[in-house]
Amino acid sequence: MRFFAPRLAALLLLTAAIAPAQAAVTEDNFSAKSTGDLVALCGAAKDDPAFTQAANFCHGYAVAIAQAAGAHSGRTKHGMFCVPSPGPTLNDAIAAFVAWGAADPTRAALPAPTGVTRFLVSTYPCTTSKH
Repeated sequence: MRFFAPRLAALLLLTAAIAPAQAAVTEDNFSAKSTGDLVALCGAAKDDPAFTQAANFCHGYAVAIAQAAGAHSGRTKHGMFCVPSPGPTLNDAIAAFVAWGAADPTRAALPAPTGVTRFLVSTYPCTTSKH
């Protein structure tokens, strides 16, 4: 089933609470110029002084990207990505994004929207069924 943007946004936002410990969030991370910036914000530790701001930013950014990707997916035959139903929890999805970003250091340099989209496409690929 095609995943709808609001649910995807919810999925992406949950991870901030369960993400592995990261370096302290910096003011520069809030520019979200790169996937590395977004991984830092979405993976902020609860004891980071900027945790609340980072989590809120991560959530808002995820909602925007999910809505944009969902709008684009609606114009294509099979969509860019397809989340199973029931889909993962928001915390699980954000944790998966943070882990995905950290798994390959070259991903940190990707523009943030590109990183989120690549994560979604690689994690939730659409398959075509033949009937």
